[in-house]
Formats: sequence, structure tokens, C-alpha cells
Amino acid sequence: MVTLAFPDDGPHGGADWRATRSGLDRRRDAACRLAPFECGCSDPWRCRCGRGSGEPDGRVVDVAVRAFEHLESHGLPPMVAREDKPLLRGMWWQKGPRRGMAERVAKWCGIERG
Repeated sequence: MVTLAFPDDGPHGGADWRATRSGLDRRRDAACRLAPFECGCSDPWRCRCGRGSGEPDGRVVDVAVRAFEHLESHGLPPMVAREDKPLLRGMWWQKGPRRGMAERVAKWCGIERG
């Protein structure tokens, strides 16, 4: 039996689409009742404004490097958004092959140093 994050008292014990729908409706209603954050977002689950210091930790950089290596092994160019420049900076500071990968990705995506 599947257990959903938002159980419902329906005849199926909460394991149908209505349970998920009602849970998401409750979440949306709660987000509308909250005062907006300083960034203007009202739902902390979807807010990406306050990610912390802006510099990714080593674990995030390691995961990104593995993903980029996987894409390159299949002949696909790794792409990042300009907002992810701190991720490339974190890769660059680790030196070695990761620095070269950061430079290749930045060049491919048109992201300049700085």
C-alpha cells in the first residue's frame, strides 16, 4: 500500500489522487495565510531566494561534478544557468581536473569570469 505525505480519510485510505490534491490544496492555503518573506515569496518550500551564503558546500560541488562527467561521457554538454555561477566557482577552487571542467562549462554556457 502506498502512503502519501498528505493522508486523507477517503475510502482508499489516502492512497489515491484526491489525497494528494487535498494535501496540496491545504499547503497552498497555508502559504496564502503566511506573511511574505523579505524576498517576496510566501511559500518556503518553493522559495529559492534564501539559499544561504550563495556558496555551495563541497557535497553540492561533488554531485555537480559527477553529473557533468556523466553528461560529458555521453557526448552531451553540461549546461548551467548564469545564477549557478557560485557552483562553477566552487569547482574552480578545487583545482585539478575540476578547474578544467569548470572552465569548459563556463565557456560553453557563455559565463565570464568574475
